[in-house]
Amino acid sequence: KSYAIRPTQSTWGTRSIMGVVRRVRSRGRHLANPLVEDGEAEALAESNAAVTSTGQVITADENAPVPTPEILEQLSSLDSNVREITCISLANFILGGMNVVRDLLENGLVRKLLPRVVDPCLAVRISAVGALRNLSVLGSDVCERLLREDVMTPLSAALLQESSKLESTLVPLDPQVRVQVLSFIEQGLGLLGNLCELSDASIQRFNGSPLLQLVVNAFQSEHLPSDLRITAGEVLQIVTDSNEVVSQVIRSMNPVMNCLTGLVQTSYRGELSIVAAGILHNLAATDRQVEAVTFILPVVTHALDFDPVSSFETDICSVAHVSADENQYARVVEAIQEPLQRWKTQARALEMALELLTNICSSATDDSNEDEEWEDEDGAQDVSVTESMDAEHENDLSADIMQILASSMAINKVVPKCKTVSDSVMSFARDWSLTEELEMFHSLQNAALSCIGNLLMCSHPTVSAVLGDLHGVWNFLSSTLLDIIKCKLPQTLIETVTNVLWALLRRCQSQKIVVVPLVDHGQAIWTLAGSSPSESVRMNCVGILGIIGQAPRPLEHDLLLAKVLFDRLSDSSLAVVAEALNSIFDIYAEETYDETLRQIGAVGTLEQGLPQLQLRIRTEGSSLDKQSRSRIKEAALNLKRFIQYKKKHIK
Repeated sequence: KSYAIRPTQSTWGTRSIMGVVRRVRSRGRHLANPLVEDGEAEALAESNAAVTSTGQVITADENAPVPTPEILEQLSSLDSNVREITCISLANFILGGMNVVRDLLENGLVRKLLPRVVDPCLAVRISAVGALRNLSVLGSDVCERLLREDVMTPLSAALLQESSKLESTLVPLDPQVRVQVLSFIEQGLGLLGNLCELSDASIQRFNGSPLLQLVVNAFQSEHLPSDLRITAGEVLQIVTDSNEVVSQVIRSMNPVMNCLTGLVQTSYRGELSIVAAGILHNLAATDRQVEAVTFILPVVTHALDFDPVSSFETDICSVAHVSADENQYARVVEAIQEPLQRWKTQARALEMALELLTNICSSATDDSNEDEEWEDEDGAQDVSVTESMDAEHENDLSADIMQILASSMAINKVVPKCKTVSDSVMSFARDWSLTEELEMFHSLQNAALSCIGNLLMCSHPTVSAVLGDLHGVWNFLSSTLLDIIKCKLPQTLIETVTNVLWALLRRCQSQKIVVVPLVDHGQAIWTLAGSSPSESVRMNCVGILGIIGQAPRPLEHDLLLAKVLFDRLSDSSLAVVAEALNSIFDIYAEETYDETLRQIGAVGTLEQGLPQLQLRIRTEGSSLDKQSRSRIKEAALNLKRFIQYKKKHIK
């Protein structure tokens, strides 16, 4: 979701600023766990391997050829083993991402896979729902396709059927069959959670369906495995987020409410406790938010005490460094399994806590004006509609909750977790092929950055007091950006940290704090603004330059800055173009820098570019969301005014 900060007025027009507020529905979307027949294969449950009902391990091969559409015909084989292995193979191929499965989707992957969810063979049902769960991770478009193909009908039927087996006392389940049933339910709930997280239509299907009682029963049953209960809890956390229909039903269930409060108060504060805290936070009525935050925050701060880097170095690296003898490789691998599992459990709890704290720092947005349309060109509405957008998206964190966060020192525990993991830990993880653990480090860093970003976007003035020295935070996060670039970490981290830096600068600007970036920090921002493949990163960096550029600087620096911003006027993204224009307006509205504009022939360039921009808006505007479309139209209108204004001063 996006928001805008109320702009300052100028003699030539107004503008809005775009940023991103991330409200987390759940702790994340998960790949399907490998399919196991017994309780002795925990190690496999952390890999990308899948296991057939006969125990055969099928591992994803990065060099394996992309499956042809003919593989889908094997889903209709009369041999259940063929159907099962085909589903498992597809589940692993899907791990390769959208590029791998696009052709399969167009050739009926979903339509041919859905009947296997209610296949006569339980092993096939497990592998089919696992493949669909992996498919649902690929994004909202895929989830919408799944819904159009009516995934909810077979999924609901199969979940209800399998859960009834657990509840039946007439025919006791064979232990191995029970493991399979539990595996199916966990996979099915994981798929359901992904669908609801990425698609509001899924939540509408969920509301009022028998699935709610099934999920509630799975969550509160102490006789079920903790992993299954956590998965069920994540579904509840998703479907209770801004969903009064489900929330009212759960509030009326006294046993469920007692279970939730008991889990939060328990001395064992792990993943299940944090999931329960997240559900209670969602269930709290508006006038009970302060009470709810006070109740659940101890669980969050307890999880934040975990230092993933220090723990990894102490409990895992030290064990592996006992001997470099190649003959002891297998022994070392075995020795680190137990501490590695403990570390991952605590790391998952930490990530959940960070995301819950992010939600506490976020406020619900009022979408009442979201349908406000802009008229075209000469009939454009007055740009003062920006003010209504500002009010619509401002984060209104109450003073009481802010005081609770400050006294808990929770935010102070978050900031250090924004730092990039040390080179030694990254090297160790790569040397020992701990890919999943390395990705968890990146996820934790991203979650911490998102939390700080949401806090910075809160409107309450005490935010700065909670964070402390904002200039110091800027230097810390700028150095973190350099580390992320140097280590070639995932693009999502660059997107998040630049977004947080932009939010931080807006906060500094509102408090009259002048931030002067170090040379290498500034160069990184300039480079990313011009060459990042990510639209979000380019826009974030252009926004950052729009604020930094308002500070006094030598003419030669100003010419370089102007080149970066003017180059973005031909950006492939209209959203970036809009932000580049807004930055130009903010920096060069004053006559102080008219000499720069004169030297680069800015007025002529802008005059020539205006018709091209108007043409792009007409041809590309329909593909933008309403807010982005209104923002670029606003920028185009202000550009007319800016050109007229500058023509009077630059000869």
